Amino acid sequence: MPAHIAFISLFLGIVSGRQTVELRADREVASIRITLAGQEVARLTQPPWRTELDLGNELVPRELRASGYDANGNEIARTSEFLNLPHESAEVDIELRRSGAFPDAAQLRWRNLEFSNPKSALVTFDGVPLKVDSQFHVRLPPQTDWSRPHIIDALMRFPDGVVARREAVIDGASFFESARAELTPVLLTETSAQHPASFDACFSIDGAPVHVAAIDKDTARVLFVQDPDPHLNTRALDPARRASNPMTRNEVAAWARLDDDTMEEIIWPVAQRFSDRTSSTTSRLFEHTQELQPKSGLVGLLTLASRYGFNSPRQFADAVAVAGIRSMLGGRRRAVVLLLSERDDVSGTTPSAVRRYLTSIGVPLFVWSPVGEDVSAAASWGPVDDISTIDHLRGAAIHLKQTLSSQRVAWVRADPLSALRVKADERCGFATVAH
Repeated sequence: MPAHIAFISLFLGIVSGRQTVELRADREVASIRITLAGQEVARLTQPPWRTELDLGNELVPRELRASGYDANGNEIARTSEFLNLPHESAEVDIELRRSGAFPDAAQLRWRNLEFSNPKSALVTFDGVPLKVDSQFHVRLPPQTDWSRPHIIDALMRFPDGVVARREAVIDGASFFESARAELTPVLLTETSAQHPASFDACFSIDGAPVHVAAIDKDTARVLFVQDPDPHLNTRALDPARRASNPMTRNEVAAWARLDDDTMEEIIWPVAQRFSDRTSSTTSRLFEHTQELQPKSGLVGLLTLASRYGFNSPRQFADAVAVAGIRSMLGGRRRAVVLLLSERDDVSGTTPSAVRRYLTSIGVPLFVWSPVGEDVSAAASWGPVDDISTIDHLRGAAIHLKQTLSSQRVAWVRADPLSALRVKADERCGFATVAH
C-alpha cells in the first residue's frame, strides 16, 4: 500500500506572495518534490517537510502538488491543492495508519481559516459508525476483508457551525484514494435562445470534448463590498435626506431592487486576523452578513452600517478578491459589486490585479459610485456606474439584473482548475464567462 503525505499549510482562501508550505509524511517517504503549475519549485530531502515559496504578486488559480519518493527514488505518495479557487472554510483529511500489511486505524487531520479545534466528529466505515477518541483517532474493524474496496466517511463540526466532510475509498491491497466531486459548475452567458438537443459536442477543454451533465438557471448571488460607514450612500440615496426626491421609502424599494431569485450579501472590507498557535501561519477573514433579500430594496442594503471595524483601515481590493471566490461556492449565477468610498485602500493587491483575477475565474465585477466619478479610487478600478441618484441606481440595477438573467451554469465533468479552461461552441448558444 502506498505511503501517505498531506499538506499542513492552509490555502483555503486568496493566496499570493511568499508562503510557507508544510507537509506531513509517512516514515517511508525519503524525499518530497513540490511543483507549482507543473514546474518544480522545491525538493525536500528530510523532515521537517517545510519550505518557503514565492507565489508572486498576481492572484492566479494554480495547482500546488507534492510527490513523495522512497529511498530508491520511486514515487510512493502524492497530494495536491488548488490555489485561489473556491474551498469551504474548513476541510478534513483521513490519514490511514497501519501496523502490518493493511490499515488498522485512521487519524483525522483538519484545517480551517480560524485555526479552531473541531467540536465533534463522526466517522463511518462502510456505513457503520466507528468510535472517535478525543484525539480524533479511530480504529478500523479488525476482521475487515481487504480483498474488496471499502468506504470511510468523516464528518467534522467546528464551533462556528462550519461542517467539513471527506469520503475516501480504501483498497487494502493497492491504493488509498480520496473521493472528490467530479462535477464542477462553469458560468455561462446565454447568447441565443436556440440550443441543440444534446450538449455533448458543445463544450471542450484544450480542444477535447467535455461531458456536461446539466445546464440550469438556478438562483443568483450578488456580493456587495461596501464601507462599514455608509454616509456617502445614505447622502445620495436615502429619500429622507433628499428634499428634492418626492418618493417614499416603499416606492424607492420597489423602484430599485434585484429580482426575487437573487440573494444579496455584504462583505465589509475590514479584515480580522487569525493565527495558528503552532506555526507562523495566519489568515485574514472579512466580516460579512448572511444572505439577504431586504424589503427596503437596494437602498436599504446599501445604507446598512456595520459596527465592526467602523474606524479600522479598509482593504477594498482584497475584499473584492475574497468576494469573487466566495461567490463561486454553490455553483450559482453570480456577480460582485464594489461600492466606492473616500477612504484609503490599504490592500496588499491592486484593483487591476483583482479585476484580472475575477476575469480569470469567471466572476463579473461591477463598480458603483455614490458620487459619480468624483472619487479618487474611480480611475484605478476602470469602468464605474454612477449611482448618485435613485434613477441612476435603478439604471445600474437594471444592468446588473440583465447580466444575471443571461447567465447559466453548466455542470461539467472536470476538476475546478481544468474547468476554468472550458470553452463553449458559439453555435450552441453559450459563451463561457471565465477567460
